[in-house]
Amino acid sequence: MQVVVVKFKDPTTFGHWETKEELDKSKCKVCFACGFLLEENTTTTKVALLCAEDLNSFSDWIDIPAGCILSCEVIKEVDWERPNV
Repeated sequence: MQVVVVKFKDPTTFGHWETKEELDKSKCKVCFACGFLLEENTTTTKVALLCAEDLNSFSDWIDIPAGCILSCEVIKEVDWERPNV
């Protein structure tokens, strides 16, 4: 399992009326997600903050569209043994 840091542009949504001049000022924020890499392919990258000891249950994950990703850096390879359950 890999621990990664993903740098990505977070799509921005606004739910109110605004002038064209104000619309032109809006920009996507550059964000970072770090955690366990669950999936990485041509359409998406999934990263979870939490992993259960069975290494098969996850919580607090983010699914980032591939077109938003600026970089994905592997911080550490983690090779835990699965517990006997």
